[in-house]
Amino acid sequence: MKELNAIEMQEVSGAGILSTAGSMVGAGIGSILDAITPGESTLMTDACQTIGRFIGAIAENPLGIFGVILSNLLSRNNG
Repeated sequence: MKELNAIEMQEVSGAGILSTAGSMVGAGIGSILDAITPGESTLMTDACQTIGRFIGAIAENPLGIFGVILSNLLSRNNG
């Protein structure tokens, strides 16, 4: 039996739903802010979309995110 990597595990488990939803909500909020702001920039849409995706990713896998941060901190202290 094949051992699945992290990406394959996310695809099988249906992960990414909250990240996608957060991205969509963020893009909606950002597009409203862009409509209020004069000019043709989509800076707020892009920024809010990224923030929403990040919040969704944290909500999907809180232990995974903190585990990665912790392992990075520990590897910096040892190296």
